[in-house]
Amino acid sequence: MIERIKMKRRDTSIQGKLMRVILLTSGVVLLLTCAAFFTYEYITFRQTTVRQLSTLGEIIASNSTAALAFDDKDDAAEILNALKAEKHIRAAALYDTSGQLFSTYPANTPAKDFPTHLESNGYRFNNSYLEGYQPVVQGTKRLGTLYIKSDMEAIYNRFQLYGLIASIFIGVSFLFAYLLSRRLQRSISTPILKLAQMARAVSDQRDYTVRASKYSNDELGVLTDAFNHMLTQIEAQNLEITSFNHRLEQKVKERTLELEEANDILTQQNDFIETIIDSSVHILAVLDEDMRFTAINKAGEQAYGIHREEVLGKVYTDVFPQAKGSKTYNDIVSALQGEKIHNTVTHSAIIGGYFENYLIPLKQNDKVYGVLALSHDVTAIMEASEKLKVLNSEL
Repeated sequence: MIERIKMKRRDTSIQGKLMRVILLTSGVVLLLTCAAFFTYEYITFRQTTVRQLSTLGEIIASNSTAALAFDDKDDAAEILNALKAEKHIRAAALYDTSGQLFSTYPANTPAKDFPTHLESNGYRFNNSYLEGYQPVVQGTKRLGTLYIKSDMEAIYNRFQLYGLIASIFIGVSFLFAYLLSRRLQRSISTPILKLAQMARAVSDQRDYTVRASKYSNDELGVLTDAFNHMLTQIEAQNLEITSFNHRLEQKVKERTLELEEANDILTQQNDFIETIIDSSVHILAVLDEDMRFTAINKAGEQAYGIHREEVLGKVYTDVFPQAKGSKTYNDIVSALQGEKIHNTVTHSAIIGGYFENYLIPLKQNDKVYGVLALSHDVTAIMEASEKLKVLNSEL
């Protein structure tokens, strides 16, 4: 529940927040002012009440000297009865010198409602009453004591009146504060709302050429200038990005054309080289550093009775297992180590016959990445040589 209330407060519009701040501030100030006024009135009224009751007590005590001196209870009752003019006096009594109750006000009040023991002279607040003990003195002789008790209804009535006036004043003040805040907060909320609408429009339409209107030179004016400056920078960056993209597209097109031309030339060269290789009567093959076939010509296909699709990408010994450990295999290993091999006559362990082999290392940055194998069939020459030897022997 508390989190939900906090969320609602955070989601309140800035107008509502400004209104809340103004009204809350005004209310706190008014309440503190009223509290200070009530506190001051309470203290001063208590002091005033004490002075008034003290003055009244002195008058009654002064007029009661004769009644106590001559032990005249009727006169004492008549004097105390004069207190009925003061409606807040709840009780009063005269005590003789021995502290015995001499006369009471109101006359029919039971004696148990009056103090049985007299306290020290003076006036003090007891619960919701103000009680006082005033000595009755004639010359230097004390004849007795006047007890007087007054309620605090006057201050309560006064506070009720003050409370009513304060409530009306606070209500009217809140009304004026609300009306003034509605008018004054527009000077703050209107530029901010305009700025927010402008930001939303810029975000939705991607139009960075617009600018926010500046209403004043205060902090909101600084915020507006900063917002407009940001739009200027974004607009300049967008222009740069657009120009860069245009140049990049142009370069991509140019580069694409260059690559297409290069690919055409490379394709022609590859076709030319492949035509030359396939036209050769010698067996040509290329092996990579892992001894995998990367190329083989038609003469090689015919000699070995295979199709190039069957051997390309495969290891030499996987295609020709019988060649492992042969002279040709060892020569390929040596060529991969950078040695150029030329054997005039080598017997083929794969298809039989005799071949003149060239094994040339292929290098890039002094690193061997493959071997070019070139074989020339010399079987007919070897057979003719053998026949010639036989003929020479017969001759």
